[in-house]
Amino acid sequence: MIADYTLVRSKRKTIALYIMDGGVEVRAPMKMPKRDIDNFVISKEKWITDKLTKLRDQTERREAFSLDYGDTVTHCKVDIGKIRCRGYSVIASARASAAGD
Repeated sequence: MIADYTLVRSKRKTIALYIMDGGVEVRAPMKMPKRDIDNFVISKEKWITDKLTKLRDQTERREAFSLDYGDTVTHCKVDIGKIRCRGYSVIASARASAAGD
């Protein structure tokens, strides 16, 4: 059961779920009973678990990804070229290399 979520009440007519920063936020109308909100969250437990898992996997892949000077850049199975510089300039040099073909 997903018991840990942040509840935000506001002048709205619908209930909504947001996955933010690895946590769950529920936005609900001011007068909606807490019991109904809990039942809604329980009914969406599989969706919440899937999204949290996907977010965790994306974060791990992003942290593990790195480019170093001299690495080859591949896009859509096409070798674009070697990295000539660091940072955002990599994109510009990769585009320039691709445009030269």
